[in-house]
This record gives sequence, C-alpha cells and structure tokens, in this order.
Amino acid sequence: MTTLDRDSLIRTAETLLALADALTPQEPVRFFGVELKPGEGWRTVLQGYEAERLANLALEAPFGREPDGRPKPPPAFAACSSLIDAATREAWPGPHGHPFSRWDYIRGIEGLYVGAPRREAPRYANRTQQFEDDVRWLCASPAGKTWLAVPENRAVTGAEYVRLAGYKPVERQRDGSLREVE
Repeated sequence: MTTLDRDSLIRTAETLLALADALTPQEPVRFFGVELKPGEGWRTVLQGYEAERLANLALEAPFGREPDGRPKPPPAFAACSSLIDAATREAWPGPHGHPFSRWDYIRGIEGLYVGAPRREAPRYANRTQQFEDDVRWLCASPAGKTWLAVPENRAVTGAEYVRLAGYKPVERQRDGSLREVE
C-alpha cells in the first residue's frame, strides 16, 4: 500500500508523463493547459512550477506564506465570506468611492471565465492588505452594520469582524438556535 503524500504524487506524475511520452512520442501532450513537448513533459511541468513559485515569492505576503510560496489569504477572506459575497452581489458602497467588489482584489478563474464579471487585473497592487483593510471598513459601514444586525449573518461571520460593527458575535447551538457570545 502506498502512502499518499507529496513525494508519492510527484513520482506518480513523473511516471504518468513518461508513459504518455512513450505512447505517442512525437505528439505534444496538453496538461492543465500547458503544452508539453515530446519527451520533456516532467521537465516542462517543473519549469512552470518553479516560475510560478518565484513569481509568488515576489508578491507581498503580509499574512505569511503557504508551503508552496503563495501568499496566505487575509483572515477576512474566510471569516467574512458571506458578507463579502453580499457586498459584491449588492454593490455596497465601498471605501474608495465606488461599489465594493471582491474582483477588485482577487482575480477570477480566467481560464474558464467562471465567477468573475470581468477579466481585468485586480484594481489594487497590494491586494491582500488592502482587502483586509477594506473588509474591516465594510463591517463598520452602514451597509455592513445593517447586514450584521441579523443574527444569522453574525453566526457566519468571524467574531472579530462582528465586533467592528458594534455587535456581539453569535454562535449556532447544536439544536440550531443562535446565542450571543461575549
């Protein structure tokens, strides 16, 4: 039995790419949108991975880095996902004089054009810190306070961010009821 870990997955990918090269050595292979030259599949994947890793290391990372070098997302991304979705969907007034949109900070899935209303680059250069600051601003804004006044919304928002709006956090009990917490 093989243990599933990073190294075993890399060995499996190497084996599969070598097999693909052996089956049709003269034909290029497409792997996640990258054309792999015959006989050079694994080397091409590693070069692409290294280029992406170096590009990620060049980005600012105010919240630390993932093991692969990508900057960690700001805490607000997970703690306020429902609030962020509501602000984007309903075009709440943003802190910079235009409607708030998560796509000003986060690029959509461009290859499939899924989820993003436009293909432009994000508006802000230091996206992660700006995103965190602007979500904090949203929580304390009139629209954010109105949204967080509903206990069900506070139950799906991080406690630190709920307090920015002047409310007590809410937690869902096992029986489905909601209870304010300190």
